[in-house]
Amino acid sequence: MKKVNPVIYIALSGFIITTSIQVINPILSIYLVKNFAASLSEVGVIFSVFSLSSFLFRVLLVFLIPSISLSYLLLAGIVINSAAILGYLLVSDIETLIIFRIIHGFAFSLDNTAMLTLAGLSTSRDQEMTTTVAKYAAALALGLMVGPAVATLSVTFYGVSATLLVAFLTSIPAVLFTILFIRATKGIWIGHVTRRISWVDFRRLISRLGLQIASITLFLFSFSYSVLIAYAPLVAGLKYNLPDNVITALFFGYFLVTFSLRMALPRLMESVSMSKLLSMSLLLASSALVFMGISTTPFLFAVGFEIMGIGHGFIFPLTAALVARAIPPHRRINGNAIYLASWDVGALAGPLAAAFLSLYLEPQLILLTMTPATLIALLLVKQIPKTGIE
Repeated sequence: MKKVNPVIYIALSGFIITTSIQVINPILSIYLVKNFAASLSEVGVIFSVFSLSSFLFRVLLVFLIPSISLSYLLLAGIVINSAAILGYLLVSDIETLIIFRIIHGFAFSLDNTAMLTLAGLSTSRDQEMTTTVAKYAAALALGLMVGPAVATLSVTFYGVSATLLVAFLTSIPAVLFTILFIRATKGIWIGHVTRRISWVDFRRLISRLGLQIASITLFLFSFSYSVLIAYAPLVAGLKYNLPDNVITALFFGYFLVTFSLRMALPRLMESVSMSKLLSMSLLLASSALVFMGISTTPFLFAVGFEIMGIGHGFIFPLTAALVARAIPPHRRINGNAIYLASWDVGALAGPLAAAFLSLYLEPQLILLTMTPATLIALLLVKQIPKTGIE
């Protein structure tokens, strides 16, 4: 009987964790207003502390990661993740909910850093490593697509509070798949950290050109993407008067495109270089922002929105694979923590910049002002051949 590739279990865990978060995100603000009479500022704080917690813990991961199996570290994070989601339902005040939100952000940063690292450690060959990371990224994209669909059905039939219970129940199988992963890799897995990183090792780590290019590129894309998610629905609803279900359909289409392209990426990588694919993705993302920023019809706006999904489909798995190739196995957890922290920083900085711009510009023009970020990233990826990785 053919053995199951252990990475399948990691991909399934990533899919489930992403799905559970995407079940929560569309309805959390409604839950806060209806159940806690939260103000708009309180809603903003509760959303932002998740990214802040995730970023701060990733910084700690770089220096304080203990010398234990990453598999067991992941299992602890998966359990904490489910407990935090359950906490949203059990609390009776905003202050306690913020604490659970912080815990959830901490668990998320631990989970996806460990999962990405373990996926990359499954093989030592560069081409196979890229394929494995791409498959893991495809599982995340599937979760991004399935989560909102589950939330829509659950809210329709059971209501907002029950949907949080659905999110909790959805997250539980990730515990089982992580246990199966540990059993399948016992005695053969290399996912261990030998010692904490020193300042000398850290300086050597961040001096690697591959890690620099991947991290800055991900930061610049996250900067633009976080603004897109915040303001595109406002443009679609307020300017073009698109109904809520059409706006939801745009998001479903976006993540469907993202998932489809990540599934196709391993085959594309056989004939197209990483730098060329990344350049194409960033050029498409830039074009998408211009399309949305200058569109005069809802059709053109929707086309731009879906084109952005093409860029999103390739940018994360390709930059993650670049990190996996640039960083030696025993330092990959540290490298991935730095790399993924760049997404957190972008997700924090983008909305803050957009909030300032909103004092002077309408939402559609704010989307247009995000174009330089992706163009700068385009210049960066031109440096990939200098890394010697391709």
